[in-house]
Amino acid sequence: MTAAASQTQRVPFWDNARFACVTLVVIGHGVQRLIADFDGALVLYLVIYAFHMPAFAIISGYFSKAGPPSVKAMRRVLTDIVLPYVIMEGIWTLVQFLVEGRSEFNPSQPSWTLWFLLALAIFRLVLPYLALLRWPLIISIVLSVGVGYFANVDTTFSLSRAIGILPFFVLGWKLREGALVDGWLRKPRSPDRAAARQAQYRGQQCRRAVREHQRSRAA
Repeated sequence: MTAAASQTQRVPFWDNARFACVTLVVIGHGVQRLIADFDGALVLYLVIYAFHMPAFAIISGYFSKAGPPSVKAMRRVLTDIVLPYVIMEGIWTLVQFLVEGRSEFNPSQPSWTLWFLLALAIFRLVLPYLALLRWPLIISIVLSVGVGYFANVDTTFSLSRAIGILPFFVLGWKLREGALVDGWLRKPRSPDRAAARQAQYRGQQCRRAVREHQRSRAA
């Protein structure tokens, strides 16, 4: 395998992590209606919501780049995040109109779980500037704690939530920058060891087949 191919090779760990987080979102919303009647459902709900959104932020930060702001980067934020957000907000507004008769379309107030898309857009915009600082993770923690003391920072454009989980996003980016996770996930497998294991497995299969053949002849 060439060096270029190895760099673009998918790591199953991150696919599994995304799947686990999405599954937890579905389970969390599924048990939400039961938390008033069952203590077990409340415990499960609190456990899931204690870490599943920070986990999403860490994964998103891990796959984000802190390159200099450019037209291409801004275009990707608009096409990959903002445009899907506006489309989904429009669909959600249409559903509310058809079901409840409400027709208020207000993109500045994210509906349901769409707030994370706006938060992700904010993360992508501020990361290049945070990366220029000496201690971006510490500064993001200070911002996350300090924003709670400002009443005017509210749910408009999900700003309070975005700043609240910003440290997890920066942590994910730092893990990628420091290659702390890649070294563990991308451990090269020795061709000799792999071949030896395959040969051992085939030998075991052959010995098992010989023993079964001898037993059948003896019977």
